[in-house]
Amino acid sequence: MFEPVSSSLIDDEDDEMTNEIPPYPLSTSIDDVDGFPDNNIQPSDDYFALDSVEENVANIKPVSNEEIFNFLIRIHRLIQKVRTFVFMTRSIASLQRYVQERSDSNEGGLILDVKVRWNSTFKMVNRLIKRRGMVDAMFTKRDWKGLTATQEMKIRSLAFNYDDWELLDALRDCLDPFDRVTTILSGDYPTQSMSYYAVQTLKDSVQQTFHLSHYHAMITTSLKYQCEYYLDSFLPPAQKLGMK
Repeated sequence: MFEPVSSSLIDDEDDEMTNEIPPYPLSTSIDDVDGFPDNNIQPSDDYFALDSVEENVANIKPVSNEEIFNFLIRIHRLIQKVRTFVFMTRSIASLQRYVQERSDSNEGGLILDVKVRWNSTFKMVNRLIKRRGMVDAMFTKRDWKGLTATQEMKIRSLAFNYDDWELLDALRDCLDPFDRVTTILSGDYPTQSMSYYAVQTLKDSVQQTFHLSHYHAMITTSLKYQCEYYLDSFLPPAQKLGMK
């Protein structure tokens, strides 16, 4: 069992995000891959296909639905690993003290995402990336104390390699427009004009042809297919016509 936490490293914003809301399941298994939604796999010819954009870089090699699906499984597993790591650092007193001793007062601790906050996964990944130096040092120095043998074995299995960080960086960059749109639409008085701006912002972000890395290109391609699906399936016909 985890040692109970005597003090908290959670700031007010984190409390609001995670208090009394169950996080995602922490299992890292992915046996039920058939249960994955296929909304972000390339659809057939949709009515509301995104506008084509003139490319300013060399064409990216086309990817198949199978490649995208396998890539999404990889992202899912990595996010599950992040959740498990964050959960342990927040739940085990010795790990929480380790983080607290190596944090400035305004840095904050690591945070978990929750299902009811659309942009909480972005915030979880973003906070982890900001504390990358501390996280890497935790795994290289291994100078934590007070863990059981089982806990120490588990935390060691969650080490992030260079490729993991590259993928998390790409995911954070690609989710950033969605975080901004969520903030816009979460205001007290969202309007239809705001929704139009939000949709256009997302369309522009997923139609980019310049990518910092192969991971950025893969994530953007998947988000483009999913964006096409949702716009075609859920926008009212009148709004589709008005946005043509």
